[in-house]
Amino acid sequence: MKKRSQQNTVEGPQTFKPVSPGEQEVRFLFVEEAEGLPEFGPAVRWVFEVLSGPDKGRRVSTLTGRKFSPSTAAGRLLSQLLGRPLSGGTVDFEQLEGSQHIAVVVSSGTGTKVSEVRPLQASTEDEDSAGDVLF
Repeated sequence: MKKRSQQNTVEGPQTFKPVSPGEQEVRFLFVEEAEGLPEFGPAVRWVFEVLSGPDKGRRVSTLTGRKFSPSTAAGRLLSQLLGRPLSGGTVDFEQLEGSQHIAVVVSSGTGTKVSEVRPLQASTEDEDSAGDVLF
């Protein structure tokens, strides 16, 4: 995981406008090291860009801890981005960059954050069985 804070620094005053809560079509941009709250320790920030609607072009993110396992927020979010359960090994985050998803955006304090991501489109297997009705 790379530190990207220098690449994403914007000079001058910034205005912040939260993304609307609800489901948003997003593109995963990157994950970067971040400072967490003192009681939780170091964190990572997951950054997404909204692809459609009134919030198009805005960024929304979420913070998690740095431990990637099925029982942690970081592990669950990574599993959602991968579209599969976590297994041993390493993940190249750069391969995930640009992937598109549906993000569930929720209110958080004075802003919003991503609480989960799902695949952008249903799989063809789901589409094939959508018309089947069992009696």
